[in-house]
Formats: sequence, structure tokens, C-alpha cells
Amino acid sequence: AGICPVFYGGVTNCVNRGNVKISGTCVTAYLSGLIAYVNNADTVKEYKWTDCANYGKISYETATIKNQMHLGGLGAKIVNVGIDDCHNYGELYASTDSSFRFINCGGIAAYLEAQTADEVLHMKDCTNNAPINFWASTPATATSTYDGYYYRIGGLTGYNNARVDKCTNNEEGDILIKGSITQLYFDTGD
Repeated sequence: AGICPVFYGGVTNCVNRGNVKISGTCVTAYLSGLIAYVNNADTVKEYKWTDCANYGKISYETATIKNQMHLGGLGAKIVNVGIDDCHNYGELYASTDSSFRFINCGGIAAYLEAQTADEVLHMKDCTNNAPINFWASTPATATSTYDGYYYRIGGLTGYNNARVDKCTNNEEGDILIKGSITQLYFDTGD
């Protein structure tokens, strides 16, 4: 992550201008411009990210990931944290010859989950202003023990169950997907 790998709280006015790149071998990868993994397990406090931006390129190149990858412009995996007025200007790039269990990739957040119906847990007034380029030379494949293999790639989020208000994947946020993909969940951000 450009600023912090794991964090349990809110952030305000944070900007990343450095590039983030992974290569090598690991089981699970969380890659992002600001904070890779955030989980607000506190049921009393409400945390938000506000007025943050990423300008750095986030890239995953020729690495071997054995399980899952989360690649996001600002956050890789965000649970129970709201995002307001945050913007991505850095390209997301992934090139892999691995066969993952799953991949989440999004211009703002790769994975955004609200585990409660609280109003603060949303994405509001956010934009993705950079391209997402994803190339897979081998498909996500299923086995008899687990059939949930997939790639989820979106202009704003790869996976999301939180409310989204007034967010845009701008024309600079083109999504290019190439390679051998057998199952794809695709969201243009409209």
C-alpha cells in the first residue's frame, strides 16, 4: 500500500503519489494506493475516508498468487468504513499467468463491504479517473471442492454491497480486459 498496509479507522486528506508494485509469490495479495486492508470491527464508532486521492500506478506484474488478489486505487479490502469524496488518478494494471481462486479489482476499492445497514457505510461523491488494464493468460478455474472462482473488475469497485451515491467512472477510466477468462463480472460504474 502507498500509505499503510493495515489500518483500523478513518482517514482524512491523505494523498499517495508513489507507485505500488508487487511481484514474486504469495498466497493472498492486497494492493492499493492508500491502505490495503481496513476492517472496522467496532460496532460503536463509525469510520470514514474523506477527501483522499491516489495518483500512483498500482501494478501487479508477473507474480504468483495462490489464492486471491484485491487490487484497488485507494483501498484493496474495506469492511465497515464509508468513503466520501475520494478520487483515483493512478492506473491499475494486472498481468498474471496464475490461476486465482478470485480477483477483485476496482478504481476506488477492490472489495467494499458493509456488514450493517448503517448510513455511514457507503461510497459517495467518488471518481475513478484512470484506466484499469487487466490481462490474464490463464483462466480462473473451478475445482470440485470450491466452484466460486471468478474475476470481478469494475470502474469503482470489484465487489460491493454498500450504498453508492453520486460516484462516477470517468471517460479516462477505461477498462481493458484481455486474455483467457471463463467467468467475469463486469461493471462500468454507471
